[in-house]
Amino acid sequence: MAAQKKPPGPRKNQTNSRFAGSLPISGGVIHGESGKHLRELRDQVKREIQPRDRIEEFWAEDIAHLVWESNRLRRLKNALLDGRLQHGLEKILERLDEAVGPQRTFSSYADFALEWTR
Repeated sequence: MAAQKKPPGPRKNQTNSRFAGSLPISGGVIHGESGKHLRELRDQVKREIQPRDRIEEFWAEDIAHLVWESNRLRRLKNALLDGRLQHGLEKILERLDEAVGPQRTFSSYADFALEWTR
């Protein structure tokens, strides 16, 4: 009869020291981000997952980077939308002015749009 493979042992409270910190942070950070925060996120994910081997270590690293990139994309999308909001409002007001005629009490559409979007 063939020997049966032993199931993996219980996870320990700490990451296996053979793998801890052995993978470099790849992908890096962009302006306004902190490498320290990325490392803290990676370490937190690894503490939760407690990888037992190299493959699980790769997965934990990927999860940390996917969470990081997801948050980055949300921040960039919000910044883009915020930046375009003022410009869009200014264009709408210009079109209304063309259709209705100048009836404004503010000095310029840009000033109004800036004030309104704050």
